[in-house]
Amino acid sequence: MSWDHDRAAENKSELMSNLIKDIELKGTNSSDAQVVAQIIMDEAIRVSPPKIEEFVIELITMSPSGRRGGKSTKAGNIVLNMRSLVDAVTNGAFAVVSSYQIPWLAPFALILLWNSLWRSAKVEFSENDAALIWTMWVHRDRSNNEIAEEGLLNKLNEHLKKYSRSPVTDKDLKDSLNALEEIKSIKRSRRNPNDWWLCEWVKPTYH
Repeated sequence: MSWDHDRAAENKSELMSNLIKDIELKGTNSSDAQVVAQIIMDEAIRVSPPKIEEFVIELITMSPSGRRGGKSTKAGNIVLNMRSLVDAVTNGAFAVVSSYQIPWLAPFALILLWNSLWRSAKVEFSENDAALIWTMWVHRDRSNNEIAEEGLLNKLNEHLKKYSRSPVTDKDLKDSLNALEEIKSIKRSRRNPNDWWLCEWVKPTYH
């Protein structure tokens, strides 16, 4: 069994291109967008190559000759890790870029990528969704990756105020929670249904 490293490289290139476009659309200059996209690729995305089945030909005897064989590519995985991205931001990985909005742009770009990879998810993401997932990761209980919904609105608005952005309402918060839940970025805690469990990673497959 061999690995399709060329396909993995193609997939990485596609992901990189999509990230750069999404970041540039939020007003970041091209140079910074490329740097940010590369850091996201290095810190929060892992692409494993799919397997290639060998082409096999078998000659059948004792009956009219026949051939059987085929070639197929098994799915590879793309692993997206929000915790790694948040750790990279808090450890100063984005200090090389000029935009002070990077701590918001990075998770925004990653959740846009999540949505595009989950083909069945028809979700429109807002800037507030990105701010929310960032806030939840920063304030989560690191022992269990959970955060209480109570008090989350205040934490989110404190984050928005830090970046000179308008506060949101309770309805805005619930809309963002629903959007993030739909792409499996967060889910209700089994231990406490009033809390949210933050999925450490999302792993779509590709061919």
